[in-house]
Amino acid sequence: MTWPSMTSLVAVLAPLVAAPMGLVVLYLKAVHDGLTERCHQLSRQLEQCSERLAHLGDELSAVQRNYTTKEEWLRESLLTRQALERIGEALTRLSRS
Repeated sequence: MTWPSMTSLVAVLAPLVAAPMGLVVLYLKAVHDGLTERCHQLSRQLEQCSERLAHLGDELSAVQRNYTTKEEWLRESLLTRQALERIGEALTRLSRS
């Protein structure tokens, strides 16, 4: 094959290859743009979730400060039980007399 015939062959085949290749490039660019936008959306949602989680942690800390600790609850329940036992003993003494 001579150079002039090769150049004419390339000139004929170039549009046949360039058109599908252009479509593939445009398709891949659209996919890339879609993925980039989705990544930004997920990033924003993750930031919002992080902010909400921090806010929830603050609220839980506030709630925990309003309630007694386990040790305080055990001490209070023990004192209540002792008071109920004393009331029960007093009632049994009253019923015997």
